[in-house]
Amino acid sequence: MDFSWADEVIANLVEASQTGSSQRFIVVRAPNESVAESIEAAVSARGMTCVQVDGRGVPKVLGNLSPALLQTYHLAVSKQQISALDLPDNLSPSTKSNRLKELERRGLLYRVGEEIIEGGGRRYIYEPVR
Repeated sequence: MDFSWADEVIANLVEASQTGSSQRFIVVRAPNESVAESIEAAVSARGMTCVQVDGRGVPKVLGNLSPALLQTYHLAVSKQQISALDLPDNLSPSTKSNRLKELERRGLLYRVGEEIIEGGGRRYIYEPVR
């Protein structure tokens, strides 16, 4: 697979998966190095991300992602489930929420539940796409 095929097919699939109201995810399973590089270049060129899972089941983000979002994704992978409570205390509640929502928007996390917060509001629970 070369860059043009990855851009035409994979990047278009990633883009389509991130539009609409239904949850769809693109997970690239155990690609060889050349294929992974082509996919990463294609999704990066469009400012998108997707998940690559190696032969041992270890997920990796393909595409451009800020260090803060990448750190949050890795925390979600290590914990297998994450909510705003799991993020560092020095972050504001809105920053925590925005990070999780952005990872969900990019197809890297998906919402699996919610908790009602005493005093009002809700806390969403997410799992990493893998």
